[in-house]
Amino acid sequence: MATKVFISCGQATDREIETAKKIKEWLENKEIGFEKAYVAIREQEMQDLNSAIINNLADSDYFLFIDFKRETINGGNLFKKVVNWLLGKKSYRGSLFAHQELALAYYLGFEDVIFLHQEGVISEGFLKSIQGNSIPFRGYDEILEIVKEQVGKRWDKNYSRHLVVGDITKSEGSYGDHSSDGQKRQQIWHCRIDNRRKREAAQNVVARLKEIRDEKGEVKSSPDKQALKWAGAYTSYSYVIPPQSDGTFDLFCTFPYKLTEIYLHSLLDVKPREPIIRKAGEFYLIYQISAINFPRLEFSVKLNSGKIPLEVNIVKSSDGSGISLIM
Repeated sequence: MATKVFISCGQATDREIETAKKIKEWLENKEIGFEKAYVAIREQEMQDLNSAIINNLADSDYFLFIDFKRETINGGNLFKKVVNWLLGKKSYRGSLFAHQELALAYYLGFEDVIFLHQEGVISEGFLKSIQGNSIPFRGYDEILEIVKEQVGKRWDKNYSRHLVVGDITKSEGSYGDHSSDGQKRQQIWHCRIDNRRKREAAQNVVARLKEIRDEKGEVKSSPDKQALKWAGAYTSYSYVIPPQSDGTFDLFCTFPYKLTEIYLHSLLDVKPREPIIRKAGEFYLIYQISAINFPRLEFSVKLNSGKIPLEVNIVKSSDGSGISLIM
């Protein structure tokens, strides 16, 4: 999965727009390693706000906050007002839109936010509580160099706020669960799920098969949408993945004498267990992974049943366009 940066940056002037563009271009440079940077668009319609800003915040990994000064104010107590008047200093409001995005970023739990504010902007709202971590700047020409320095020191391009699909592996052995009569020989395909957050464990991680798509493009709902088993834990159909760790669940299994039939290891209480695929062909299995306080992850696995050996590959999403992250 590509690392995405959300840039919360004022765009009230041409200089502000140009600054945001330069930062975006630098972050998306292949040598830097961040795949995508999104500059928040100032929309007036609530529907546009929901679809553009909130959705892009939800599927971003890092948050960059740049607060430009707006209207002049005369705040503070009388002594401060007099001192500022004698020194010729002015105080300014920050960007309303940027502060709204900052509040949303806090709600979504971004771990390592980079804050910049223009000198003279007063501390209000969320910015007041993190003022000690906010880096001041005077002119537009300073901003890009500050961003480069902070990103280099603090951000890892391999980090993600989201659960990330890892490798597919295969094992062979005897397996039996609540739906089977004793142990039977199986080939089992597993998928690793990574939690790359630095401080937060992924609680109650559950994997399900959502849909099946055949080679003609026809999609049908999964005949078994119950939680899938996590590898290495006999009775576990939900899992806890610690920070910077991983877990592996059972994608599906086959029997040596039924190469065209694909089965799941799930909580479904039906005996005997029925296959989800009964014939040879090319299929896409669309899986969903959910966890507390993490966006839902959706991805596809392509397989050719009946082939020896069975061909299995990760596809970025059901339509091949990229991994889907759903709040």
